[in-house]
Amino acid sequence: MSREASLQAGPEESPEGGRYASLVRGLFRDEYASRSLYRLIRRGSVKRIVREVAAGKESRVYLGVSPDGKPLAVKVYFIESTSFRGHLKYVKGDHRFRSFKEKAWSIATLWCWKEFRNLHRAYRAGVKVPAPIDYEGNVLVMEFVGDCFKPAPTIKEYPPNDMNKALSLILKYMSLLWKKARLVHGDLSEYNILNHSNELYIIDWSAAVETTHPKAETLLLNDLKNIVKFFSRFIETPDHTYLYKVVVKNEIKKVDGRWGILI
Repeated sequence: MSREASLQAGPEESPEGGRYASLVRGLFRDEYASRSLYRLIRRGSVKRIVREVAAGKESRVYLGVSPDGKPLAVKVYFIESTSFRGHLKYVKGDHRFRSFKEKAWSIATLWCWKEFRNLHRAYRAGVKVPAPIDYEGNVLVMEFVGDCFKPAPTIKEYPPNDMNKALSLILKYMSLLWKKARLVHGDLSEYNILNHSNELYIIDWSAAVETTHPKAETLLLNDLKNIVKFFSRFIETPDHTYLYKVVVKNEIKKVDGRWGILI
C-alpha cells in the first residue's frame, strides 16, 4: 500500500506478510500504528523500536534503529486522543488539508502527514529541524537528535550558554520560516526547542500553518510572546510586537550586539 493510499485507508486494513505478528503486534497502543510501523519496516525506513523516550497528550516518541544501525526518532500519534479536535483550527483554513475526514484515525493520520510536510518545508528553508525520513499512517520517522541514543534536552531543561546568540538564531529561523518556507510554527516555546551541544533544533511541527492562513499572524505573535517570556528570564529582550517586524519585515536595530541581527 502506498503512503498516499494509507491516508485514505481505515484502521481495519491489515498488511500482508507472516512476519507481522512477531515484529510489531502489540508494540503500540493501537493496532493501526503497529500496521503502519510494519509497512515502514518493509520499506526499509526503520529496522526496530528500542524504547519510548518521550510522551505527550497526542503522541509518543520512540527510539528506533535504522537498517544501518543509526538512531531514529519514531513518533506515533494517538488515534484515541481527544485533544486533536481542539487543534482543528490549524487545519481549517489551510488549503493543503481541505478533504480530510473528522474521524479519530483520520485526524491522527492527517496530523502525521502534516508534520512530515511541514518538516520538509522548514528543512529545505535552512531551519534546524530533525530531518524527515518517512511516514505511514499515524507513524512518523525522522532524524534522532541526541547523543549515544539519548535525546537532546530542551532549552527549558538546558539553556544555551550564550542566550543572546540563541535568541538571535531563533529569530533567524522564524524569519526563514516566514519568508522561505512560508510557514508559522504555531506552537513555539522553550519546550519544543532542543539544545544539542548548543545547536538548536525546533521540533513538534504538526501545528504549523502557512503564512496565508487566517490565523498566521496571530500565531506568529503568540510564538514570539512565548520566546520573549522565556529569554527575558536571562537577558534583556525587545517587545514581541517589535520582534514581529524583525521576523516579517527585517526592520531591525542592533543595540550593542545584545541580541544580534538577522541576515
